Amino acid sequence: MTLLDTPRANPTDLEDLRRGCAGDPPLHGRLSPWMVRALRSPDLVAWVEEHGSPLNLNCTAPFAESVKRLRSVGNDHGVRLAPFFARKANKCLAYVDACRELGCGVDTASEAEIRQTLARGVPAEQIVCTAAVKDASLLEHCIRSGITIVLDNPDETRLIRRLAQAIGERPAVSIRVSGFAHQGRRLDSRFGFAIETLEEELSSVCLSATDAFAINGIHFHLDGYDADQRVAAVRQCLPIIDHLRSTGSRVVHLDIGGGMPVCYLESSDAWTLFWSAHKECLLSRARPLTYRGHGLGLTAHDGQLFGKPATYPFFQQPERNEWLAQVLSEIGPEVRRRDLELRCEPGRALLDGCGVTLARVVHRRRQSNGDWHIGLAMNHTQCRTGSVDMLVDPLHIAAGPDRQDAEQVDQGFLTGAYCTESEAILLRRLRFPRGVAVGDLFALPNTAGYFMHFRESRSHQFPLAKNLIVGPVGDRPAVDAIDAP
Repeated sequence: MTLLDTPRANPTDLEDLRRGCAGDPPLHGRLSPWMVRALRSPDLVAWVEEHGSPLNLNCTAPFAESVKRLRSVGNDHGVRLAPFFARKANKCLAYVDACRELGCGVDTASEAEIRQTLARGVPAEQIVCTAAVKDASLLEHCIRSGITIVLDNPDETRLIRRLAQAIGERPAVSIRVSGFAHQGRRLDSRFGFAIETLEEELSSVCLSATDAFAINGIHFHLDGYDADQRVAAVRQCLPIIDHLRSTGSRVVHLDIGGGMPVCYLESSDAWTLFWSAHKECLLSRARPLTYRGHGLGLTAHDGQLFGKPATYPFFQQPERNEWLAQVLSEIGPEVRRRDLELRCEPGRALLDGCGVTLARVVHRRRQSNGDWHIGLAMNHTQCRTGSVDMLVDPLHIAAGPDRQDAEQVDQGFLTGAYCTESEAILLRRLRFPRGVAVGDLFALPNTAGYFMHFRESRSHQFPLAKNLIVGPVGDRPAVDAIDAP
């Protein structure tokens, strides 16, 4: 029995975890039952003492359940759906092992990811390489291993041709397409061949069914979570597939990339309230809610706000399964008629509910304006994605032995170990109803998808965070193989 299979977390435990810290205004995150149990474990402090701060806790049970549910959505619409886990979203090898056990594909973005994935026993035919920059060493490894390569540009195509001829293999490739039309505008991307000049570009590099390439798929990448855009892109790819098949290529799959929406928060009202309050602060109508008045993508000028939020949309609907069902309800019949495998490359969507990052309080410092800065043993890159900030409320665990002056620490910001004035773990102002003591822990919830590893850095020569895998109830968490000596 896994933690995911156990009864729901005790509501009292959840309420108690949230009582110690809340944003201003609160943004309570959705928590998996295993998270609550792990954070209430009497061994939690010992885990941090043994493995250091910060410490990432991961659980693969929600991951496996998410894979199964996506496949179920495909089955409901009569579509052969093949998820490929976006490995770049989390480096832990436990998720690669889960893919092997589930027969789930793996989307790799570097030679190291490819080597690790093969070493964990995932078959080459269940691996795809979508690296943004593919050098000769990476491509040669793909060709020799039989891994499908996603083609992005003519130079890359020429390099693969030379390598394939030298090796004596016919590599499997999927052509990435971009520049789709949607509601009167072009959906540009830095990846792939432009759709309007695709035939010309492929001809210029002599890419055909009789060539050294086995064209087995069409692929695209879209930035964002708009289901209508995804449907439009699919419909513009289908004629390309028809054409390639008519000229002799055995195109068997269409890959719609990643970008399935995830909802981190319990309440849409809280999300709306936060942005409303933040805008009032930027217009100098209230005390700033962010560290040093950070705009989170917005800028005030002459009483007006400019820009747009530069954070992840932490509350959004529909999410993942419902979103996919919406897409398949539109394009399912056309995909079925062509007997295509529909591939997708979710990262965050498969890792939803899989991780927590723990950090220990090292010091507290009161600023001249009354704000407290809570110094944590971590740096901001250990909880960051390509967006500006993590906005979900952290959880506070009162673990420090000396609480005599803890109550005076009533509100402020979590700061990190980098030697810059801008170093904040979270940019939001937080309130601490129980106070904060040295030795306490803060838990950043639902960080497995991108937040843990995507931007982590060893600047200042700090060690990277260790990763523990939380398994069946009663078992001692194990260090992930990625951290093996």
